[in-house]
Amino acid sequence: MLAIVASGVALLLSIVIWWTVANYGSALRYAGKLGGPVAYPLVGNGLLFINKTPAEFLQLLGRLIAQYGKCLRVWLGTQLIVLVTDPKDIEVLLSSPKYIDKSGEYDFIRPWLGEGLLISRGRKWQTRRKIITPTFHFKILEQFIEIFDQQGNTFVDILRLFAKSGETFDVFPLVTLCALDVICESAMGTKVNAQINSESQYVKAVKEITNLIQLRIYDFVIRYEFFFRLSANRRRQRKALAILHGYTDSVIRARRQELNTSKTDDQANAHHEDPVGLKKRMAFLDMLLQATIDGRPLTDLEIREEVDTFMFEGHDTTTSAISFLLLSLAKNPDIQERVFNEVRNVVGDDRKQPVTMAMLNDMHYLELVIKETLRLYPSVPMFGRKMLQNTEINGKIFPAGSNVIMFPFFLGRDADFFPNPEKFDPERFNVETSAEKTNPYQYVPFSAGPRNCIGQKFAVAELKSLVSKVLRNFEILPSEEPFEETFIAELILRPERGVPIRVKPPMVLSTVVALMALAALGAIYIYQRFGEMLKHTGKLGGPPAYPLIGNGLLFLNKSPAEFLRIIGALLKQYGDCFRVWLGTQLAIVVIDPKDIEVLLSSPKYIDKSTEYDFIRPWLGEGLLTSRGRKWHTHRKVITPTFHFKILEQFVEIFDRQSTTFIKVLQPFAESGKSFDIFPQVTLCALDVICESAMGTKVNAQLNSTSDYVLAVKEITNLIQLRFYDFLIRYEFFFRLSANSRKQKKVLKVLHNYTDSVIKGRRQQLEANASGRSTEETSDQDLGIKKRMAFLDMLLQSTVDGRPLTDLEIREEVDTFMFEGHDTTTSAISFLLLSLAKNPDIQQKVFEEVRDIVGEDRTRPVTMAMLNDMSYLDLVIKETLRLYPSVPMIGRKMLQTTEINGKILPAGANLIIMPFFLGRDARYFPDPERFDPERFDVERSAEKAIPYQYIPFSAGPRNCIGQKFAVAELKSLVSKVLRHYEILPSADKRDESFIAELILRPEHGVFVHLKPRVSFTMFVATLTFAVLAISVALYVYVEKFSKILKHSGKLGGPRAYPLIGNGLLFAGKTPAEFLQTVGRLIQQYGKCFRVWLGTQMLIVITEPKDIEVLLSSNKYIDKSIEYDFIRPWLGEGLLTSTGRKWHTHRKVITPTFHFKILEQFVEIFDQQSNTFVQVLGAHAKSGDTFDIFLPVTLCALDVICETAMGTKVNAQLNAKSEYVQAVKDITNLVQIRLFNFLIRYEFFYLFSSNRRKQLEALKVLHGYTDSVIKSRRKELESGNLNTVDINENDLGIKKKMAFLDMLLQSKIDGQPLTDLEIREEVDTFMFEGHDTTTSAISFLLQNLAKHPEIQQKVFDEVRNVVGDDRTRPVTIAMLNDMHYLDLVIKETLRLYPSVPMFGRKMMEDAEINGKVFPAGSNTIILPFFLGRNPEFFPNPEKFDPERFNVETSAEKTNPYQYVPFSAGPRNCIGQKFAVAEIKSLTSKVLRHYELLPPVGKFDETFIAELILRPEKGIYVRLKPRPVPVLGNVLMYAGKNPYDIIDFVSELRNKYGNLFRVWIGNRLALFCTNVKYNETVLSSQKLIRKSELYKFLIPWLGDGLLLSTGQKWFNKRKILTPAFHFKILDQFIEVFHKQSNIMAERLRPAANGSLVNIYPYVTLAALDIICETPMGTSINAQTDADSAYVKAITELSLVLTGRFVKVWQRVDFLFNLSADKRRQDRIIKVLHEFTTKIIQSRRRELMERGGARVEDEDPADIGTKRRMAFLDVLLQATIDGRPLTDREIQEEVDTFMFEGHDTTTIAISFTLLLLARHPDVQEKVYQEVVDIVGSDPHTPLSHRNLQDMKYLEMVIKESLRLYPPVPIIARRFTENVELEGKTVPEGSNFNIGIMHMHRDPTLFPDPERFDPERFAPDRTMEQSSPYAYVPFSAGPRNCIGQKFAMLELKSTVSKVIRNFRLTSAGPEPKLTMQLTLKPRDGLYIGFVPRA
Repeated sequence: MLAIVASGVALLLSIVIWWTVANYGSALRYAGKLGGPVAYPLVGNGLLFINKTPAEFLQLLGRLIAQYGKCLRVWLGTQLIVLVTDPKDIEVLLSSPKYIDKSGEYDFIRPWLGEGLLISRGRKWQTRRKIITPTFHFKILEQFIEIFDQQGNTFVDILRLFAKSGETFDVFPLVTLCALDVICESAMGTKVNAQINSESQYVKAVKEITNLIQLRIYDFVIRYEFFFRLSANRRRQRKALAILHGYTDSVIRARRQELNTSKTDDQANAHHEDPVGLKKRMAFLDMLLQATIDGRPLTDLEIREEVDTFMFEGHDTTTSAISFLLLSLAKNPDIQERVFNEVRNVVGDDRKQPVTMAMLNDMHYLELVIKETLRLYPSVPMFGRKMLQNTEINGKIFPAGSNVIMFPFFLGRDADFFPNPEKFDPERFNVETSAEKTNPYQYVPFSAGPRNCIGQKFAVAELKSLVSKVLRNFEILPSEEPFEETFIAELILRPERGVPIRVKPPMVLSTVVALMALAALGAIYIYQRFGEMLKHTGKLGGPPAYPLIGNGLLFLNKSPAEFLRIIGALLKQYGDCFRVWLGTQLAIVVIDPKDIEVLLSSPKYIDKSTEYDFIRPWLGEGLLTSRGRKWHTHRKVITPTFHFKILEQFVEIFDRQSTTFIKVLQPFAESGKSFDIFPQVTLCALDVICESAMGTKVNAQLNSTSDYVLAVKEITNLIQLRFYDFLIRYEFFFRLSANSRKQKKVLKVLHNYTDSVIKGRRQQLEANASGRSTEETSDQDLGIKKRMAFLDMLLQSTVDGRPLTDLEIREEVDTFMFEGHDTTTSAISFLLLSLAKNPDIQQKVFEEVRDIVGEDRTRPVTMAMLNDMSYLDLVIKETLRLYPSVPMIGRKMLQTTEINGKILPAGANLIIMPFFLGRDARYFPDPERFDPERFDVERSAEKAIPYQYIPFSAGPRNCIGQKFAVAELKSLVSKVLRHYEILPSADKRDESFIAELILRPEHGVFVHLKPRVSFTMFVATLTFAVLAISVALYVYVEKFSKILKHSGKLGGPRAYPLIGNGLLFAGKTPAEFLQTVGRLIQQYGKCFRVWLGTQMLIVITEPKDIEVLLSSNKYIDKSIEYDFIRPWLGEGLLTSTGRKWHTHRKVITPTFHFKILEQFVEIFDQQSNTFVQVLGAHAKSGDTFDIFLPVTLCALDVICETAMGTKVNAQLNAKSEYVQAVKDITNLVQIRLFNFLIRYEFFYLFSSNRRKQLEALKVLHGYTDSVIKSRRKELESGNLNTVDINENDLGIKKKMAFLDMLLQSKIDGQPLTDLEIREEVDTFMFEGHDTTTSAISFLLQNLAKHPEIQQKVFDEVRNVVGDDRTRPVTIAMLNDMHYLDLVIKETLRLYPSVPMFGRKMMEDAEINGKVFPAGSNTIILPFFLGRNPEFFPNPEKFDPERFNVETSAEKTNPYQYVPFSAGPRNCIGQKFAVAEIKSLTSKVLRHYELLPPVGKFDETFIAELILRPEKGIYVRLKPRPVPVLGNVLMYAGKNPYDIIDFVSELRNKYGNLFRVWIGNRLALFCTNVKYNETVLSSQKLIRKSELYKFLIPWLGDGLLLSTGQKWFNKRKILTPAFHFKILDQFIEVFHKQSNIMAERLRPAANGSLVNIYPYVTLAALDIICETPMGTSINAQTDADSAYVKAITELSLVLTGRFVKVWQRVDFLFNLSADKRRQDRIIKVLHEFTTKIIQSRRRELMERGGARVEDEDPADIGTKRRMAFLDVLLQATIDGRPLTDREIQEEVDTFMFEGHDTTTIAISFTLLLLARHPDVQEKVYQEVVDIVGSDPHTPLSHRNLQDMKYLEMVIKESLRLYPPVPIIARRFTENVELEGKTVPEGSNFNIGIMHMHRDPTLFPDPERFDPERFAPDRTMEQSSPYAYVPFSAGPRNCIGQKFAMLELKSTVSKVIRNFRLTSAGPEPKLTMQLTLKPRDGLYIGFVPRA
């Protein structure tokens, strides 16, 4: 045997050696010639690296390089690695296009990045490199700067929190998140908000995948793909990749869809905000979507690979670079100062000033610093190439198959290349001494050669942007504690132990000056400060004080307990208000209630005293310590978390921890000895507060030595120490003490624990929100439970619309921890002590507790029970009088204040002492006596002066959690009393106290415990059980034989003894159960039998049989299945039988009278409102979701309020005990239906489900009983109105619940018992909850699936209810919803809420020839009835019309449609149900459009007592326009760039006339020529739309905006200004400015694309300024003039108001930054115009020239060139000259109307000519024919008039691109448009651009065809109003002739000078008052010969 094994091993070794030689022979041969450590077969040098950490790995490589030189080999297993740090070798490798294949390590990222640019090779790499290179053009980079700046702002905000604390922190993870935010937004155009939400799925997946890559690099086993595939890491990788790829794919799909739906073919609509979060600018992804390879677009996979590559390369690398750059600056403050100064010089002192690309380029010294950082810390510390063939490089042969690894990390630290390499010296990279000069390949942080980093400019810009942002806000400091700098070299360089730094706000020059001034004035200031205090405090009593030490000697070496006694003595000596100096800190002690009332009741005195600063390091700016606005906002956020409904869920925690507390006390009780109970209470209170605050268990009572428990104890001790050590009260001395170091250590434990819990809770919250559960989070992980903790509420809270940061949440949680831990510990301990000392009082409390809770010690208490403990409440108050948990309260005086004749100086700390107040005989007679009765209602001690009893403080800053505290006290103390009698300690102990932030006993709280005796009776039931089973067996045998005799005659599947047909259903899911029954119906017909064990079921779907069964009074007994709900419903109407059923039916029937139903409609409406609110989140997201659960909760709310008159608020609190119990009980019933073993009661009794059922029933019955009890009490007290219920007179006085009617009902003269009432109420609850849930859910699903039916229902609802969504529906309205009634019926046909119901046969019955034996259960199946084609043709079709009156499907046989059953036992509440369904459905439809889900969902059902969907009911929601807001929400996220596409989308959807509501304003958009003609031709409809009011601040009442007589007057005055004689003289201006423009274009005339738009803009501006104002602003030669900039900027502001609909409200706009910006701009414009007017007026007066009226029109303009302004200066209205203001309005109007419009017209005309060279040539020939070929020849008016073809070209250009694409009118009266009445006040918008492109008006409208304006074809136009680029009618453009001349002049000038050779892509159009190209208009042109 041994020989065989040896032979096998030898053979195996031979094979391995042969394989190694065969595969690695060449590598071995050449590798041997390279130096390197000794390698061993198979493992190579693996032993060198085994068990090495990644950091040690890098150190080891450094040693190998030092030992073996700059080129060596290492074998990692069978993989040959050649390490190179010689620049000459590196140059050969990197500069050659041959060595571009990446090394093997890059395969580890291939699953993520695929064949992206980083990894791909060969032609694929080359083509992609070529495509991607242009995306990093500097023009593209410029748009990313905004992203860098925005994310930098967020980063700075996060750092600000660390700056505040001053603590050292690791900046690396923060930079990681910032870099991820930047790269996501720039790569994909989507925001992941990683910095705000670091726990998002995508962020975590990025982190996970990078960790896995790192792991593979250093674990030599899983480097091999085979072993990796077998590891758990592979599964982790797949999970992370699913998230990463899924996210990227979803973004790509959304972006591509946006691109496809865009009207243009060349540019994706990158500006539309969609659900994936796509941004407005062009992202890297957008460019890829438009790129092509060999003429084909990139596939989604190719795009994903490149986006993911960009994500990876641009995320980790910049993280590393930025982090090490910040560290380097922290370590080199002199260099940091230089960088800061440079940044400040470039950007300025305004920290909010965004940086630009130009600014970043000017940061030269920062660039040197970045280079030096990357030398020492290259982001990519090593990169590799795979050698595909043997290669000789500088005499060394690199064998094929080897991986060559180059090390920038070691290169940059090599003294051969960088002298003194460890020194951080940015100057080594300056131009003169650049380290890159000698050999550029010795510095390769971005690699080099053809495969260098494509994104290095992007990276450097990002680094500069973020680091400059940090330096403008903070000074960066090194860590306080020294740390070893070690690195991990993976695909990027990471610090092993983080990058620890500190930040503090920078000390700017002004601060330095201020400090110097302060230093100079320091002594004076201090003297004045204390002089002021001394002046006022001298009038207050108090002990003599000494300089500097104050009254310190009084307290020197005093124990904390003596401190309280000294204060007591001082109070006796100096009265109720005296002062004490603690060093230089003034404290004023106050115990006068009147003074206290003033201090605590005022919102002015809410700043805490100095003592609270001692807890600030722990609690930060939490609610206890914060001030000002932060305190107000956080108080507002946190207050609702202490609502009684929230507190109720904490009671379970109190009870459970109290139970643990009892167990902990047991050994003490058994010992019979006295013990200090304070530490035990401390641990219990800590357990309670941890679980309620954080939802996590620390199990302090069971593990008191855990780090967290010890840390809490330590921090409280340190705080106490600072109170009484007057030296370390001062922060300076405390920081120098050992206690400061202790505190830091402890805080690290406390903060880390809270942070970890916050992180875990946030993960779980996100998982729950997305409908999944996290695998990682369990009760073992942080102990996180399902209920809502205080932390959960904070995680979902917002302040000013933003979520709370993790730091803010931590502060509030820690505050709750501190306040709720120590204070309750103190209160509980002293309460137990007081009960021990007062046994009579203890007995009274015990008896009260026993009366309320009962004898059962294990019974949990409820909130209601705690509230009933009235006497215990008094005892707690008396305890807190003597032992207030907070013995002193402090306030800081921020200003000198007089209170009741006493002056309290600014800076003083006021100390209020509840401890002494409660012991003052003036307020509490006999104060040392423990007398709870003093707080009873009649003689309450709180009545006299409420501020004499303030254990929870008072006023606005009172204790927010006092109800929580009292409930906890009651719960724990009542639990203790139920188990133990508390006895005082046998040893007499002095009662002395320590007063710090809480009151503590100096020597502990000693008691001893005596267990209370409890007797439990045990009753033996075994004999009875055996007897019962025997009898049951006998009965079953008898019954079984009798049934068999008849059942054999019925068809059905073969049955077996005992199990019957159980095997048919064994292992079937509830959904499969229904399918099985369907198959049996097909096989055995409409009546057959099935045996479930020994239970016989007869299944019936024959209407004739059903009619006999249901219509008879004999067959009213329910089938056996209903026994499963009997424990809940008892003998209610659903389950009862015989006389009981008859009598109860008779009693209950009147309660469903329509008069009763009417009052329930209000409840339906209220709960529907809540339902609509709940759905809002789903509607907003647009996601597919399961609507079944929200409907369930809504139906539960409805039925609870209607049945019991009580609200459970299930929709808002789905975790309430009652809601959960309803859910549990229905689940248990379902389980019994389909589990054939526990269908039998015997087996069910022993199952765990039975115990669960009892728990649920306890809650359900307890709740119903408590409501019945409460309602009955109200009835007996006369508060509940009675009603005489009869058919004729329902005297309803107020809204009554079903329960109220039962309480007043009688049977045989007797009122119903509470049990009978509970049974009926619970029955109503069950029947009205689940059934309506099913019906409503399936109804909503059907409406989503059938939009045409949904529309009909919606129209009906709107016709009945109206458009006011808030209008409640009435029963009359619901009755009028006839079509909805049909839809409900059709829904219930296909989806009957009760899919099967049964009857129990009490005797043999023959029905239609079939015998149904006694004891059998008949099951009727409405589900299959409704789907039978015999009764319902085409049954699968959803056709509500089949139920209309004429064709009603119910007519043939009413028993073929029985969704509410039928006959005497039909559903009594069907009218109630239908009314509820109508109410809720109509409410949903009034708010939302229902849409089908995205994706396919199988429709499978579970048939139990109700029909349920197996996998949910999935729909989507789309909000309908809000009546109050109108369609405002449609504008959300829109900007000027979206308007054109937005209107196009609406027009395509709604036709050529559609309406939009902007709030309550109706706006119509019209492209119908007839309607437009009616409006434009009218003399009455000339008022401009109200949107033009936005122009009033600029244009005033100029011609554009004025109306009425004023407009007529101005039009009359201005018309002569456009006389042809006036126009003639402007030709010279046109010519001059066109010449300037042509000369400016000449340098760019090389055929490449140039953005023509800016050139035309400036030329048009020069023309329009010189013609109306007679002055030139030289815009073309001075583009930076203030006036030019102002014109451009103002158009953006004004257009913004069109889109930001909230800014249409003047009040809101006036509050915005845009208003201030507008005012600043308009001031510039008006000052300019005013200056020109005044100058021109002076000139006119000096000249004394003739007025225009005195001149003959024929002579106008012949004497000199007159400007438009000159005409205005000489014009009069009613004999008076125009004022300067009126003139300014008209000049500005002409400027506005004549500048932008001509710019647009000229630019687009040139673009079209460039695109159509044939048309361009015709224009050129015409111009040459008229003017000649000399481009400098001036044009005359006649020349321009003769250019007919050019005019046609311009007209066609204006058709396609009208400068004003939309004009608007405001209707001042009702207007009829072909039978449609448009109401007065409407805004009528005419879509000129859309009308011009209407194919019915202009055939082939997208084609550029100037000939369509030829004289012989103008008749083709259907109406002169089809073409209105200058508007039309009386209000047409007054300056259109001027515009046409300017266009002809300018265009002809360009054409005469240049040949337009090419045109750029179709521009993205934007509306900025006028039509504009978003990104410019690009044209290529060359000079004409």
